[in-house]
Amino acid sequence: MLILFLRILLLTIIVIFVVAVVVIIIIIIIIIVIIIIIIIIIIIIIIIIIIIIIIIIIIIIIIIIIIIIIIIIIIIIIITTNTNTTTTTIIIIIIIIIIIIIITIIISGLKYLTFWFERTVDYILYSHTELLNIYIFSKYCIHKE
Repeated sequence: MLILFLRILLLTIIVIFVVAVVVIIIIIIIIIVIIIIIIIIIIIIIIIIIIIIIIIIIIIIIIIIIIIIIIIIIIIIIITTNTNTTTTTIIIIIIIIIIIIIITIIISGLKYLTFWFERTVDYILYSHTELLNIYIFSKYCIHKE
């Protein structure tokens, strides 16, 4: 009777051990799948951000080209229709100043976009490493010099 009880107890312990091992393996597989899904989502987010920034830059370049073409057409119309040279010169200088202001605003906007994009990618790629502070510090120190 005691031997039968010990056999049942041993069999129960073996079954519990096997079930525990199977559960642990399933949990590890689930964790690995979740990590892979998170990495894929992060890569997709980075690709979407890159595509959005490229589209914004292309739109800005198209707007610049359209503005410059319109200004050139206005200058040609003013030069061909106006005989007063001082008025034409003043209008051309004002238009050139406006072009310089627009280009400056666009360049500063592009610098802001690229800085924001760099910081986002840095955060996504290096947020879970211990070298985050050293990486960002060294990177932006090099940029400042």
